[in-house]
Amino acid sequence: MCTNVQYKCCHRFIMNPQHLYFDPIRREQVVGYRQEKTMNMNDMQSCIDACNKCYQTCLQTAMNHCLDTGGRHVEPAHFRLMMNCAQICQTSVDLQLSGSAFCAKYCALCAEICEACADSCAELDQMGDCEKVCRDCANSCRAMANQ
Repeated sequence: MCTNVQYKCCHRFIMNPQHLYFDPIRREQVVGYRQEKTMNMNDMQSCIDACNKCYQTCLQTAMNHCLDTGGRHVEPAHFRLMMNCAQICQTSVDLQLSGSAFCAKYCALCAEICEACADSCAELDQMGDCEKVCRDCANSCRAMANQ
C-alpha cells in the first residue's frame, strides 16, 4: 500500500499519509480527517437509532400534535426547542455515519438539547412519548460523547 497520497486540502495539493485511513462503513481507504477516538460500533448504532427515533418523534409531534393542540404547545420557546432537537438529532446521525472528528462534541451538545426538550415536553399534557424518546436519546448521546 502506498501512503504517498496527494489530496486536495484548502485548494492546494499536499502530501500527508496521516490522512489516509480505512473506512469500515464504505470498506475502502479514504482520505480525510480520521476520528481519533475509536468508538464501539454497537454503541454508535444504538445512538444512531436513538437519534433517528428522536428526530422523527420531535418533528411529527411538533408538526401534528403541537400545531393541532395549540396554546402552550405552540409557544415559541417550546416549539423552537422541538425543532432544534429534531435538527440536531438528524445532524448527529450524519456526523456519526461520516466518522467526523467532531462527533463526540456534537453528541454532547445533542444530549444537552434533547434533555432540555424532554424537560419542556414534561411540562405539557400528552407529551410523554416525546419526553421519553428525548431522554433516551440524551442518554445515548451522552454515552457516545464520553467514549
